[in-house]
Amino acid sequence: MAFAARRALDRGVALGFLEALLRQRFGDSQPQAVGMVITAAREPVTLQELQDGLIQVGPQLIGAGPDQSWWGAFRSELGSLITVRREGTPSPEPSERLARAQRWLEAGEVAPALAEVLRMPGREHGRDWVMKARRFVMARQALDTIETAALLEPRVQAAPIAAAPGAAPAAPAAARPRPAAPPSAGRRPSAPR
Repeated sequence: MAFAARRALDRGVALGFLEALLRQRFGDSQPQAVGMVITAAREPVTLQELQDGLIQVGPQLIGAGPDQSWWGAFRSELGSLITVRREGTPSPEPSERLARAQRWLEAGEVAPALAEVLRMPGREHGRDWVMKARRFVMARQALDTIETAALLEPRVQAAPIAAAPGAAPAAPAAARPRPAAPPSAGRRPSAPR
């Protein structure tokens, strides 16, 4: 059931009957996770939606923030002309951050993509995208919690498996009849001649 809920969220469809099953099975042990999954399913965010949204808002993320003055924008631009960093460390340039965020999303990794976007100068322009990405990440973390609980929590014992039709059940050892004694039980066997 938890895996079916994940598939529904990934496709961006409502949970339907799964909502009641999640509440019944995990509502007492994982109420926050169940609530998060149900809320996320009512306003679903798909990976494709995040990818498309990042492409749309990307140019604004690279630029200055909406509240930045012309002097602040000029200083930022001047400061980005020369960058000193260690070899092998990712570039802090906004265009490089955007490219990394897009690659993370292509790989299905929303949390690192979100981290890249939050470090961009125009992140305020992407406020809606950031909110959707956070909802996506929190819903997947809640699903992870529910799936772990499904694997670790004991389930109600299932009914015993019925025997195949036509097969007689085996009698318990105590109820089995004992074999009859041989007819010469009281006599000594005679020696062969």
